[in-house]
Amino acid sequence: MASLNYVVKNKRVKKSKRVKVPFFNGSPFKKGICVKILKFSPKKPNSAKRSVAKVRILSTNKLVYVSIPGQNHNLQEHATVLLRGAGVRDLPYVSVKAVPGCYDFSGEANRVRSRSKYATSIPSLLILFLRFYEFPNFFYFFRCCR
Repeated sequence: MASLNYVVKNKRVKKSKRVKVPFFNGSPFKKGICVKILKFSPKKPNSAKRSVAKVRILSTNKLVYVSIPGQNHNLQEHATVLLRGAGVRDLPYVSVKAVPGCYDFSGEANRVRSRSKYATSIPSLLILFLRFYEFPNFFYFFRCCR
């Protein structure tokens, strides 16, 4: 506990919050243009080749390394990308992810699980499965009515 004389001489200073994504200037998303598509290898216990893009943010004109989610992508140089702040733990210097399904970055095709993360529309086989799951006698009813 600080003494009264100390508090009178020196005002209490509030700790400033650490900004996780400094080049976003407080906004949740930013638009950028790909400069280069790269492959990074992750930190020590993990081993793979992670897809990363070097992106120039349009509003601040800064270069940022951006993680590309999913197994395969269609990004090329000069492609427009929407960015969001999300760190990748095993990649140093990468604190931003690209949002699939926006601008030139299309979603991942043929994905059944966690489709909303990868901007994938519902496949036709899954629709049939859901119909059968909700109405078990749907196919029987469909056969009888024809």
